[in-house]
Amino acid sequence: MVKYYEVAKGVAPKRELVNKLQQKKEEAEENLKQINKELKELAENLEIVTAERQVQSDKLKQLKEDADTMTRRLNAASQLIEGLASERKRWTEDLQKMGEVKKRLVGDCLLNAAFVSYAGPFNHEFRKVTWRLDVCHSPADAKFNICCVCCLSLPGNGLC
Repeated sequence: MVKYYEVAKGVAPKRELVNKLQQKKEEAEENLKQINKELKELAENLEIVTAERQVQSDKLKQLKEDADTMTRRLNAASQLIEGLASERKRWTEDLQKMGEVKKRLVGDCLLNAAFVSYAGPFNHEFRKVTWRLDVCHSPADAKFNICCVCCLSLPGNGLC
């Protein structure tokens, strides 16, 4: 019994140590479970955030491409407007010239009809001499810059 007492005396602190270590182990396992649970939640959140980041990155890329496209279109439109500004000046001048031509159209038609009537019965030599003396050197020619050859010919045939 003495021996049992001495063995029990040595075993009792070891049992307490085993109980303390067992309790620490259970606490550590519980702590490990908690950490693993948090880690799993963080991994899920990380996946969600990564997916959202990818979506936002794609959206940003698309917006940048759209912005570049709009910038190119804006530059092209600006160039077109600048080009048309110079054309506007030319078109305004052409419109004024056409207004002047419109005012003289009836008279030019009458003069050309008279020329065609006059030119019909006479030969080329007679018409050439008579026309230059009578019509081409008249005051009306100097004032209105009339050229019957130009009026009676097609544009671009080299006569005017």
